[in-house]
Amino acid sequence: MKEKLTLKEIAARAGVSIATVSRVVAKSPLVKADTKERVLSIMEDGGYSPARKKSGLIAFIVPDILNPFFPLLLKSIETISKMQGYRVILCNSEYNTKIESDIIHNLAQTHIDGLIYVGSGEAPTILKELIEERNLPVVCLDRNPGLSNASLVTVDNLDGMYQSAAYLLGFGHRQILYLSGPPHLSTEKLRLEGFKKALADYNVPFAATCIRYGHYFLNDACEEVSAFIAQKLYPFTAVCAANDLMAMGAYKALSDHGIRVPEEVSLIGYDGIPLVSAMGITSVRQPYEEMGREAVIMLLNMISDADFVARKMIMGASLIIRKSCATVAIHKKG
Repeated sequence: MKEKLTLKEIAARAGVSIATVSRVVAKSPLVKADTKERVLSIMEDGGYSPARKKSGLIAFIVPDILNPFFPLLLKSIETISKMQGYRVILCNSEYNTKIESDIIHNLAQTHIDGLIYVGSGEAPTILKELIEERNLPVVCLDRNPGLSNASLVTVDNLDGMYQSAAYLLGFGHRQILYLSGPPHLSTEKLRLEGFKKALADYNVPFAATCIRYGHYFLNDACEEVSAFIAQKLYPFTAVCAANDLMAMGAYKALSDHGIRVPEEVSLIGYDGIPLVSAMGITSVRQPYEEMGREAVIMLLNMISDADFVARKMIMGASLIIRKSCATVAIHKKG
């Protein structure tokens, strides 16, 4: 029985790059005849068949299907995919790395043509192997797990949170309760960095603020803020949440304790989902329609063109002002 080789092993034996092997698989005319012949010979000896047909399937992995932000991304992804004759498989990893690895393993057996990936943490080993050894087209969306040879579509999270914090600081707030998502995620690291940068620009020491972890969940944020209020640990005048679900959780906690928004405490979120618009909560809006559209277009280009070089796209975020923030002077009058 012939030994089955991976693309990486074929490249090593042929003395070429994995990209060159991928071009041979894709029948690219850019590969020299002698190189192509050598690679194909090693493939044949190694039991590797390059003739697999496309399945017409792409997958979209999200960490939390209950977070309205991710279905907003899905809408654009599905629209473009259908126009190009592709179907989308939606997968929910539940912020569980084991579930995420199992999903990717199952998708590999399904022979998807590409993957749009919103990770729940560090990218699993199997995903790295699929990219490096099988040349699976992958676009990382929203979060950056640092995968080589994968494209990325994200938002300038540092600037987005800078806008949020600067808006509160401009209203005179100096005692701000910051609701953080999972600290290991690239999005949260950058948002916290933007928050700190705004504090520094306003000469406010970071120690003057307080951080609580809502992990991007409504209920977690509600419980954290509620316990914080009950314990009377910190006389905050504003809540700066790193996503809209946590802002909604904070709103509920404040309301449950009879604290009025914005008369007593200002509140600001991040994402720009429609629900916060209905609640009148100021939020930093991520361009989710454009993010989903660019991610799937980039993926389809990677699928159709073996020579497509992985790209990185960073979009801008915008502060949408509503009625949940006021000056500290108004708070004191209230």
